[in-house]
Order: sequence, then structure tokens, then C-alpha cells
Amino acid sequence: MSAVVLLEQVQQYVRAQFTRAEVRDVLLYGGQFSAEEIPFESYSCPAILLAVLGWAPGGSSRMTGRGVRTARVAAFVAVKHAQREKRMQECMRLAERLSVAMRMWMPNCTGLPAKIAPLEDEARCENLYSRAVDKKGQALWLVDWEQAVLPTLPDAQLFDWLSVEINSTGVATEPPESAGPGGPAVTQSLALKIN
Repeated sequence: MSAVVLLEQVQQYVRAQFTRAEVRDVLLYGGQFSAEEIPFESYSCPAILLAVLGWAPGGSSRMTGRGVRTARVAAFVAVKHAQREKRMQECMRLAERLSVAMRMWMPNCTGLPAKIAPLEDEARCENLYSRAVDKKGQALWLVDWEQAVLPTLPDAQLFDWLSVEINSTGVATEPPESAGPGGPAVTQSLALKIN
């Protein structure tokens, strides 16, 4: 579930970084996006398609501990233009802007069922040019990064402490003068009841 939360938060953040004129669609996608997928996916260019490509156990310098995972997130930037050079340049500009925006992201996890760390390192950018992409009149770039996430329990699953019982077995008397330097021994016990 933490990967779903991460992807939803990335989508909201990325959508807020671009106007509708700059990027028309910011969509969630099921996995790797390539030229073969273009005819089967409905989107308006310029577009950014987001996917979590997987995760592995282990944290980062920004988040460590038991249960932390490092997720690989991919953003596929697609631009359509009649001129090859124009679409290539525009796609590169959007990919670079996205990578800079992701570097600046400080996730707010208040009320979410997962904690999300900022990006560990800079996002990577890769040109996915191919003849098949070019034939569709599009340019395609990949911006990807790794991000640590930690699933958390909702507050409803935490136990309520309804009562605390304290018992004392200490004796309230004055010690005899021969008690020695350490004084008398006093013992206490504490029992917590969780209902």
C-alpha cells in the first residue's frame, strides 16, 4: 500500500508543478512505457505518465529502519510536434524541469498511511527515442528516481490505555539505626492493564 500512496503523492505534486498548457495530462501508468504502448494509451501531449517499477527492502540515508523500502519511480515524458527537432527540444525541457522539481520535493505525510522520504539522489533522465516513437510524431524521455517509503499503522489500530494500576510493597516505617549506609530495601511493582 505504501507504493500506492507514494504514486498518488507524486501525481499530485507533479500536477502542481506544471500548468495545463505546459503539461496537459499527468496520468498513472501500469509499468514501462514505450513506442509499442502509444496506440493503446489515451493521453494528450505534452503528457507525463507515472509508474512505480518496483521496490526492494532497505532504506537510504534519508530514512532507515525496519520495514523501510526503496521504490523506483518512473515518469515518462511525451511530447508531440510535427517537427522532430522541436518535439525533441520541448521533451528535453520538460524532463529537466521535472527532474529539478523532484529534487526540491519535501513530501508532507501528515494523515497518510505511509512515510515518504525526499529523493535520495538526483533524478536520472534518459532519451527513449526510437524510430517507432518518431513515426508517431512524438518524443519520449524517461525521468526516474528512487525514494524510501515506510508503511505505517493507522491510528485506529493502536491500543487504548484505559487504566493503570500501581501497587506498592514498600513499608512506611523508619529504619532502625543499624540499617547500615545503604538504608532499607524498598520494592515496588507496576502493572499496566490494556483493555
